[in-house]
Amino acid sequence: MNLFSWETLVLVILGILLFGPDKLPGLARKAARVINYLRNIANNAQQHIQTELGPGFEDFDIRDPKGFIRRKIDEQLDPITADVKGEISATKATFSDTTADFESVRDELRSAGDGLRDDAPSGNGSRPVAKAPVRSGAPFDPDAT
Repeated sequence: MNLFSWETLVLVILGILLFGPDKLPGLARKAARVINYLRNIANNAQQHIQTELGPGFEDFDIRDPKGFIRRKIDEQLDPITADVKGEISATKATFSDTTADFESVRDELRSAGDGLRDDAPSGNGSRPVAKAPVRSGAPFDPDAT
């Protein structure tokens, strides 16, 4: 026997012991009526909420309001998400093109720099490169402050 049948058996034995075999069938019928009544109240509340909310809420389920809200938010965000993904892919393509342009300019500058090095005179006869003089600011006096 599985666990459900053991639980049911224990409840039946407890019911017989507490209420007696004469009253138990009547109590079971009353419990079934109460459960049926509560089920009807829940269904009526569900229908009442759907009619009060109006169009667009036909798939609203009172047992899962978070799921309903999540679905509605997803419906609103899906087009926006698709647009953003499209813009990101377009930006990536533009970035790839710009990167290729920078790489071609870098290669041109390197080749031009290599050509300048090849044209420069070599040996001791080359002229010295003039260095810019180092300027220092006003003299600093730590005691003055």
